[in-house]
Amino acid sequence: MAYKCHLLDGALDDWVRRAAERHGVEIRLCQPDTVNRDLIAHGLPPGTVVVAGNEWADIMHVVPLDRLGGERQESRFTEDVHLPPGVAGLVEFQTGHGSADDLEGRALVNPVAAIRAAAAVAERHVGCAGAVAAVEGALAGLAARGLCTADLGGSASKGEVVAGVLAGLGVPGPGSGAEALVAGA
Repeated sequence: MAYKCHLLDGALDDWVRRAAERHGVEIRLCQPDTVNRDLIAHGLPPGTVVVAGNEWADIMHVVPLDRLGGERQESRFTEDVHLPPGVAGLVEFQTGHGSADDLEGRALVNPVAAIRAAAAVAERHVGCAGAVAAVEGALAGLAARGLCTADLGGSASKGEVVAGVLAGLGVPGPGSGAEALVAGA
């Protein structure tokens, strides 16, 4: 866990110890700068889950993505699991790139993170088995053709990427131009 634990006067230490005992797992509570150093120097050991405060995680989640070859944050989402007993099990999916308010209305925002998050929700919570693999296959097809938004070095609009994913899934939208994208136009 990466958290400025001294801010809570040791209360987090007790909570972490009890949670580790209850779940039978090892939980290390570390200052964010220690986690930063360890991530940069050593990466993550297999099976590691990093739990962090929002402020640190918003900034540092790009380090594991980079270290583990997980693409750029603009194409990834986070799955936030709530732990307090009153909302235990509540899961929230959000794009890793933030709100991109400066790009609003300009069809420039990379939709891939939102598409991946929607596939994860469909597969894990709605019962659509294979949704993640199908979307990843469609995205691989787009990548093979170099179809991506400007933040990833391409020139496609958000709509063109969405149409390409839909076409790759075999569900072109009416008038979307997806047919031309599938053909490689």
